[in-house]
Amino acid sequence: MRELMEKVKNSEFLTLNEALKVKVYLIMIFLLFFGLLTIPISFFIEDLALSLRIVVPLVYVSLFGITFIMLMLNRSRIAMHFSMYTFIGLTIYYVSGTGQLYGYFLFFITLTVIIFYQDITTYILYGGILTAYGVYYIQASESLLVDPHPSLPQVGPAIYQAILIGFFLVYLIQFILTDSINENLNQDYIRTKKTNNRYKSYLYRYITDLENRDGFSPIQDNPQFHITIKEISKTIIEEGNFNIEDDFEEVIEFYFFLHRQDIQKILKRDKIAEEVKTYAYQFQKYLINSLNELDSLLFRAVCHHKEGIKDKLNRYEYRFDTIFSNKTNRILGLAIMYKFLTTEITQLDKWGRVQKVLSHQELKALFQSKEIREILSFEDINFFLKNENFFKDDL
Repeated sequence: MRELMEKVKNSEFLTLNEALKVKVYLIMIFLLFFGLLTIPISFFIEDLALSLRIVVPLVYVSLFGITFIMLMLNRSRIAMHFSMYTFIGLTIYYVSGTGQLYGYFLFFITLTVIIFYQDITTYILYGGILTAYGVYYIQASESLLVDPHPSLPQVGPAIYQAILIGFFLVYLIQFILTDSINENLNQDYIRTKKTNNRYKSYLYRYITDLENRDGFSPIQDNPQFHITIKEISKTIIEEGNFNIEDDFEEVIEFYFFLHRQDIQKILKRDKIAEEVKTYAYQFQKYLINSLNELDSLLFRAVCHHKEGIKDKLNRYEYRFDTIFSNKTNRILGLAIMYKFLTTEITQLDKWGRVQKVLSHQELKALFQSKEIREILSFEDINFFLKNENFFKDDL
């Protein structure tokens, strides 16, 4: 917990597991006060058997302890489930033991706790079971869920049931919409990352060719750069009060040594020490002569104080049905696109050089792929397929 609080203070990003751990800690704090304040008082208010007065605190402490142990073992999801078991158990205990109106409100409190975890699977499972039990409880306790004041109109149990079911369904819809949006964003991120990596690989290849042609030596082979890295590392270690048992200069030399090696072969070899494999695996992300996470880190540092692109950017629109206002222009655009791709050099050959044009069959396969749907609509693709011979013979 102390490490998590330090990360929050230092404005670091929490992983999903760490964010879940923080949520479980907050629920445990609420559970602690809720249980300590309500369980002892309920013993005095309700006429409970001695066995029940022993079992309830014992089950509460056991579930609470298991949740805490799971957190210590970094099993956040298991801890989340046991925290919900504890809350659901307390809810059923108060509802079945008292049968009073305030038991009805405990359903909403427990559903809110489940919603707090933002997990649609657990919400459907535990929230659905709890809502079903709530509907049954309201029907069974119909006489207790009416307005006791004689001058006010009576409220039937169907109203209470409708409110509880409506509460569950509203948040269920919210979960479904949120998951759908997140899934679309995730797919867009993966697709964009894949495209950017492909473009960066082209750029890196061209930069390497230019450096070789002009006789530039790689920066990782520059002795002055080695000295600079050592001085920066030494400063970071001293100011950060890091306890480094290994000789950091040897570690830095090993880092530059990896630029001349195939790291995958090092990681696959069985006779290499585990410490060497550990350093190789960690340094793999930050090698200068390859595309890795260091690129993203450098771009963030360079662009941190630069103004970003505006949200609405219409200059580079590339969907045909958006660019062209009528079908004739779309057909002409499709013909120009076909003519360009089948006559101009735009593709990589088997040696990785841009010296290849697309054949008719290759372009047809491209038009039928999922990627082209960002440019062409189904109507455009169907028009091409129906008039395939015209495109092939006359263009």
